[in-house]
Amino acid sequence: MTVSGARAMGADVPLGVGERRERSARRVRHGIKAALFVTGLAVGIYVGGALIGGDFDFAAPWPPAAALAIAAVYLVAMIAGGLLISRSLDELERSRTYRAAAAAGNVYLLVYPTWFALWKGGFVPEPVHWALFILFWLSLALATLWYRFR
Repeated sequence: MTVSGARAMGADVPLGVGERRERSARRVRHGIKAALFVTGLAVGIYVGGALIGGDFDFAAPWPPAAALAIAAVYLVAMIAGGLLISRSLDELERSRTYRAAAAAGNVYLLVYPTWFALWKGGFVPEPVHWALFILFWLSLALATLWYRFR
């Protein structure tokens, strides 16, 4: 197989056991990611439409039941999705994932305490938690791409 997952030209031999396993594992990973995407999309549409509305006042309080439901959906999706995907990863991909998560964690550990200390000293405004969350996920995505394609 080539890097893109396609078979080499002229390869008329049937797929081997390892190739069939990798293809099956890839389908499982794509299915899990699609389910997580649909779940996140549904929550995002609900938050954007029903909770925030047209004024996009993100600071407005949410109904307690909605907040609990969103937190529960997030926790279940992250824990179950992570466990299911980890079962279909090989050791190389698992190593790249661990390194990318460590890089994103380092970004968070560098930025948040520094911002917090400077805020307490009156130098900067209060930390914006959603911005820190997005920074973490962006650094995770960039680190994943870096370790995947370097």
